[in-house]
Amino acid sequence: MGLDRYDASQLASPKYKEVIKAYTMTPIDQVVRATANTASGSYIITLPPVALAKGKWYSVLAHIANSTAVTVTHHADSEQWDGDLTLDTDGDRALLFSDGMCWNKITSIT
Repeated sequence: MGLDRYDASQLASPKYKEVIKAYTMTPIDQVVRATANTASGSYIITLPPVALAKGKWYSVLAHIANSTAVTVTHHADSEQWDGDLTLDTDGDRALLFSDGMCWNKITSIT
């Protein structure tokens, strides 16, 4: 029961990613800070496939400039997705958990 039974991706520490444009998250991108402005254009953060993210938490923080919104969406593979999240104020954030079949959302919209 040593570490040899895990592959490298399971041992990787959570990954922080700062993005300034639309971005599709990978299973190791667990913290994303999205800096949105009108120069960024359409601003969509797509969560990783729900099955690959099973048992993990993901955080998206929006840094908003010039009235641009950040939309958090999924790969259309989640059961019971009740709509995209819109983060449209500086400091808005979302915390999402994958149970392998659906995304569970906790939001803090200021």
